[in-house]
Amino acid sequence: METIKTRFTPPYASLEQLKDDEAEPYFDMWALGVLVFKMMMGEEPFPFIDPIKVSDAIKDNIRKPMPDHFSSELR
Repeated sequence: METIKTRFTPPYASLEQLKDDEAEPYFDMWALGVLVFKMMMGEEPFPFIDPIKVSDAIKDNIRKPMPDHFSSELR
């Protein structure tokens, strides 16, 4: 298994963090969005355990869809 050293928690990392950009306050907004998604759906938006797969899913915008009963603004 590949060893990864990160300065963030992969499921909550923004695309900019994955690109190793300088830290910005909006990184926290991404993490908050992930947390809100998890609170509403009961699971992470990116359906992988492996941090590399989570990172790839964030980069490729592969996430679990939100059910239709949520408003389009929320989705």
